[in-house]
Amino acid sequence: MKTFCSLAIGVVFASAALAQSSDRPKQSIGAAANSFAFQIIGKTATSSDENYLLSPFSVSCALSLLIPGTKGGEQNKLLSIIAPGFSAQHAMFGYGALSNQMVKSRQLSVANSAWADNRMKLSSGYAKAIKGPLGAQVSSFQHNQGSLKKINSWVSAKTKQRIPKILDQIKDADRLFLINAIAFDGKWQEQFDPARTAQQTFHAAGGRDEQVQMMHMKRKVAYFKNGTLRSIRLNYQGGEYSMLLMLPEFNDDVAETFRGLNAKSLDKILSGASSSDSVNIALPKFKFSDSFQLKDALSAVGLGSFFNHADFSKISPSLADGKIDRVIHKTFVELDEKGTKAAAATSIGIQPTMVRVDQPEFIADKPFAFYILHNKTKIIVFAGVVNKV
Repeated sequence: MKTFCSLAIGVVFASAALAQSSDRPKQSIGAAANSFAFQIIGKTATSSDENYLLSPFSVSCALSLLIPGTKGGEQNKLLSIIAPGFSAQHAMFGYGALSNQMVKSRQLSVANSAWADNRMKLSSGYAKAIKGPLGAQVSSFQHNQGSLKKINSWVSAKTKQRIPKILDQIKDADRLFLINAIAFDGKWQEQFDPARTAQQTFHAAGGRDEQVQMMHMKRKVAYFKNGTLRSIRLNYQGGEYSMLLMLPEFNDDVAETFRGLNAKSLDKILSGASSSDSVNIALPKFKFSDSFQLKDALSAVGLGSFFNHADFSKISPSLADGKIDRVIHKTFVELDEKGTKAAAATSIGIQPTMVRVDQPEFIADKPFAFYILHNKTKIIVFAGVVNKV
């Protein structure tokens, strides 16, 4: 497991537009979510020969469950990270509306839940706040194996068994788990022909060559190329989602590609892409999982104080002196000729106290990066690096 952070309050999460109002911020909640996405990707996509997969959308959805449980300066700090410029109410309704918009095609499912220690009095106001705009299921747990199994079973079901468990244990001090789970199923708009899939060499990170199953097609797709990278955009059926694949031209450190991207550069790639009838595409089939402890990463983007002390009395009087103990994030992705399956779960635990020929082609026979995007909002649902297959 990659170690980036942990939490002192027990919370778990698994992976829109606001109605018009006079105090609505100029940027959309989608732009706010992606602003956080670029920050958290920059802190977790470290140089490595291993594969990488994060769902920044799941993490931000999970953190949105904390909004009604905070107040004063702590709430302002949280909002400045995941919804800058938004009031608490608008941020909650914004994330709820965004999730509702993104699940309309039924390719993505989003579920939230809160699990409170059955010995702790949960504020009715907090329960109502997360049930309403965020659609969270509120349940209780006991400190036993039965409750651990029940929480993990919920995550497994909501991620279509792709994340079989999120928690290894319930600690004695755990009082609350906020859980977000998401699952994605997308079939390619134009599927790869299995007859054209053949064994081919993939030049993996670290100088290793691997024999992999490489899919091939020649299609009219959105294609972008500059002096740094080339990319293609493959749509899923219905046009609601797409995969943006990015292949560095010279740099072997694909994670650096992610760390160098922001909203402007993403827009430049998306808007600068042109269609061509002669893009030769080669893409390996792959399947992998990833996991993170997000304490260090979240601390680095401004939430470090929450891991030391936070007033969560709006959640429960017993959490007036509380903290986040750990934030666990797990992901899964599988790509083949038919399409892509992916899933993510985020758990917040709270306790008291080379140069190519210049022609349209995308030959992914070396490490590459990808986003799974919600096309209308440009939300980054998943961000990944394939260093080996």
